Amino acid sequence: MNDQQHLGTGSRPPAVPDLPPRRPSRRRICLSLVGALVAAGCSAGPPPAPTIIAPINLPTATASPVQGKLLIAQNGNFSVFDLATLHATALTHFPSGSFAASPALSPDGKQVAYTFYVLPKDQNDLGGSDLMVMDADGGNARLVRAHPRPGTSFEEPCWSADGKSILATRRTTVYANGKYQGVQIDVVRVSLDGSAPVTVVANAQSPAVSPDGKFLAYLTVDQQGSPTKLWVGRADGTGARDILAGQKYTYVRAPHFAHDSGRIAFGAFGGPPAAPAKASREPDDQGPFRPAIAEAHGIPWEIWTVQPDGAGPRRLTHVQEDSPIPVWSPDDAWIAFAGEIGLYLVDQQGQRTLRLSTSTSGGGLAWL
Repeated sequence: MNDQQHLGTGSRPPAVPDLPPRRPSRRRICLSLVGALVAAGCSAGPPPAPTIIAPINLPTATASPVQGKLLIAQNGNFSVFDLATLHATALTHFPSGSFAASPALSPDGKQVAYTFYVLPKDQNDLGGSDLMVMDADGGNARLVRAHPRPGTSFEEPCWSADGKSILATRRTTVYANGKYQGVQIDVVRVSLDGSAPVTVVANAQSPAVSPDGKFLAYLTVDQQGSPTKLWVGRADGTGARDILAGQKYTYVRAPHFAHDSGRIAFGAFGGPPAAPAKASREPDDQGPFRPAIAEAHGIPWEIWTVQPDGAGPRRLTHVQEDSPIPVWSPDDAWIAFAGEIGLYLVDQQGQRTLRLSTSTSGGGLAWL
């Protein structure tokens, strides 16, 4: 399939299938571990080391090498994490039963776009996430575009380079004759005046616009519904190509352009071989019973960067996090990222990785 067949406004890659397969639950993993230990205790000789995936046990930093503040999503609200004190302070106080996520800072640093979900009162209502904007200090929250019907949500917003519109994933649950058919996902553009969304790329998700306004990056999924390809094209969605083709990435997520538009940070599982990183970590003197096993989770993701043309892929971390979301510092010297195990910093060369906190932010983050 060539670029022209795949992309462009209104163009449609292969139809999006059902939702991605679920990760193994923590309970199932823990039960498997207990079973393995019990079986080992009934046999002669030392117990074998479990073969489950677990995050690398990084020490939590006592100080940050860089100043600044991160906006993180926690428990349905936003908090500001101060890198100077390594302390988070609540910024918003949304009503119970509502959940804010995916904060994205505007180009001028004055506004934050985000998604907002409210639990439906009717248990048969699928609900959906609205597209919202607030001031960077948490005030003046306002609706940009409501989800059009139950089962449709706006996700993963990012700003256009001129700050006049927001691009987002629109995810729609599809039914035919009352039967579930799957999910349709598209990258859409929504003007700040709340006018009807315009499809930029069909069957695509996770948009990221370069600050210079030249490029649009986004993801597409495989037949199992898992994100596997990172496309980069012109800002209008045309002329794109899979910049990671042939590089052995199994899954990719959350692309984010550096402020100089020269590199894209993203989370990934798989990828080309890389030399071991020089990240700080605690001594592993507890054998197979180290505490990290108790934190066993899904597949081990890492943070990578790549140039917009696909050149120079670089693995920055060796932390085995779960679905990390990266964001660049204002000077592009550092990348903050958050996953299920904690909040981290890594320098742009991948020479130093620090865990800032065991607080999690699976709902996304922004660098204020």
